[in-house]
Amino acid sequence: MDLREPGRKFRATVLAQSALLGPSTVNRQPSTVGGFSLIEVTVAIMVLSIGLLGLVGVLATVAHRQDFGQTVSIMTTLANTQLEQEKLLAYDSLVSITENFGSITDFPTYKRVTTVTPNAGDTLRTVVVLVTDHNGFQVSAQTMIAQ
Repeated sequence: MDLREPGRKFRATVLAQSALLGPSTVNRQPSTVGGFSLIEVTVAIMVLSIGLLGLVGVLATVAHRQDFGQTVSIMTTLANTQLEQEKLLAYDSLVSITENFGSITDFPTYKRVTTVTPNAGDTLRTVVVLVTDHNGFQVSAQTMIAQ
């Protein structure tokens, strides 16, 4: 006698098993609940990791550019400050000056060279200020001062 034929004995056995083991272990049907497979999750993590590594690279570049911008700003301020100091001096007091690394107060990593060049008749002097940082990057500013 085949127990799977429509009959009471087979159904009674299945119902007894489902009562003991719970509904999830007997007559398991394919799940219709959505989800992600392990491969999909792994690929998603890899794509996310590559994106995050790119972001870290961009952040490092931004930090470097910000430091460079700050350096240029300081150097420009040092050059312009020196030019303003030269403008306050009497015409005959204008002389070339070299301030080596460590000699500029609060800015030991910068060198400032001020060059004063008179014109042919000495009625006009060109003042050039060149500021150099410890990496060799330079910023210059110049003005002309009349007698």
